[in-house]
Amino acid sequence: MTLLLDTDRLDAPDRADAVRQALSMTCTGTRVAFDDSPLGVTAQMNLWTLGSAAQLFTTVSTGLTIQLPSKPLAVPAEQLSITLHEHAGGRHLQHGVLQEIGPDDTTMIDMTAAYRWQAIGYGPSRAVIVDVDTLGLTVDDVRRAIPTFRQNPLRALVHSHLAQLFARADELAASPAAAAIGAATVDLLRALVQVPLGGAHTRQARYDTLLARVTSYVRTHLREPDLSPARVAAAHHISVRHLHAVWSSTGSTLEQWVMAERLAGARVELHAPGPHVRSIAQIAHDWGFTDASHFSRRFRHAYQVTPGDFRRQARSA
Repeated sequence: MTLLLDTDRLDAPDRADAVRQALSMTCTGTRVAFDDSPLGVTAQMNLWTLGSAAQLFTTVSTGLTIQLPSKPLAVPAEQLSITLHEHAGGRHLQHGVLQEIGPDDTTMIDMTAAYRWQAIGYGPSRAVIVDVDTLGLTVDDVRRAIPTFRQNPLRALVHSHLAQLFARADELAASPAAAAIGAATVDLLRALVQVPLGGAHTRQARYDTLLARVTSYVRTHLREPDLSPARVAAAHHISVRHLHAVWSSTGSTLEQWVMAERLAGARVELHAPGPHVRSIAQIAHDWGFTDASHFSRRFRHAYQVTPGDFRRQARSA
């Protein structure tokens, strides 16, 4: 993670200009106005990269209004932004479309054209930004997709995918699979834009989103012991062979990924403090392991420590 800005480290009189400067990094000419707040100007901005395909930004700030003029002075490239808004909503105006955005909602922004965003309240905004060229699309394609974005059938899937990315941004950006995750994210965003275009674009969108849809399904059913490649393939109306071919782009097998995710989830629970201590067998069962001894062997192989020793070390730290 790269920390772009933390106003807590600055004197109060310097904070507003620092926020303006940080936001202008995405597009020269951006104008920022701040709402009156008892907290004053407060903001934090972070950046992660997923290979060369996608960048993740998070901004936590008091109420502000961001306006890009009708003719941006400069942009690094023709870019698309999908932004998740937590806790606080706002109003987004672009291409003549005014949208009222509620908490836990999503916006699509064409970074090459004028827009206005007015935040209402205090809360983080989390954005993934990709170059339109990387999507293999045109700016006109993006602009045709914006008016119907709220009705896009892939919108909920994109929201869920990006929420999971940001929840584990530090881990995923440092992972050897970062580039593959970035590429999968680009495929999903490409499909998001293609769906409103119809025809062959819709068929291509379904192909491009297959990995993301499979990943979402597996995450949803991760704790179920009977989760298998055959079940996943059947749920998506493809063969097991096709499923393995699609998953191979991540650099691991589906079985390896499921095992790693289950172990990671169990590890978090073993580390969790609290007066109600659940047995290792209960935790193993909740994460899809029908045999506690099998879980212990897998855990030790992954982390070079037994589950029991890991729990004791965590509680004594």
